[in-house]
Amino acid sequence: MSPSPRIGSRRTAGLGLAAAACLLAGGCARTTSTLETPAPAASAASAASAVDSPSAASPESERSRARRLAWEAAIAGVREVDGRLAVTDPLAAAVRAAAERDAAEALASNRRTDLVAARVRLVRARPESAAAWNDLGDALRMADRAALAAAAHRSARDAAATGPGLAPSESARAGRALARLAARRGAFAEAVDRMREALAIEDDGDAHARLAVWLMYLGDRPAARAAMADADRLGGRVPATVRARLDEDADGTG
Repeated sequence: MSPSPRIGSRRTAGLGLAAAACLLAGGCARTTSTLETPAPAASAASAASAVDSPSAASPESERSRARRLAWEAAIAGVREVDGRLAVTDPLAAAVRAAAERDAAEALASNRRTDLVAARVRLVRARPESAAAWNDLGDALRMADRAALAAAAHRSARDAAATGPGLAPSESARAGRALARLAARRGAFAEAVDRMREALAIEDDGDAHARLAVWLMYLGDRPAARAAMADADRLGGRVPATVRARLDEDADGTG
């Protein structure tokens, strides 16, 4: 698994504002381009030829089917309900140790579907655990299943509302994840709202730094400078390009 870019790291230094905002969110969704424009419909003759010549299409079809079946097996026992994930087939708590071991092994070897499968088993064994739901959300994001990841983090937030111990921290963690997912698809206003909700629960320097980037992107420079100051206070790292722009504004040179 490749680590997320650090705020203020060499990967973000020198990037344009929009590029930095997208990188900090884990990459923005691509817009439609000519490369994504559907190809012209095949002629009847070529379509018939494709049907009559399975040797070229069958291997890819079999691989796709294998991936689909593996994915369906991985998420068996949970389903999306009203924007959240819900357990439909609980497991005994005794599977927890084996599932945690499998998750650690899958994470170490970057087997993303296996990681999702292990973390699904954990939430099926512990549906009351906000941490387990957040872990599943992270795994789903790594597997490029953003909508399901957001649903899992919402389930984490719900569990945190009634959970014991570190539940407020898990609620803040879910909020930060939802903010990053919103930014990743380019919904920066929503990302700002979700991050502010998370910060109201738990202060975090890097969260303030991300907030500064998104506010700058939205054109709210006074709020972005305030978020940058909070990030500095808590040790968060604001990208150099954003800091330079905000410092120029403060000096009246921008």
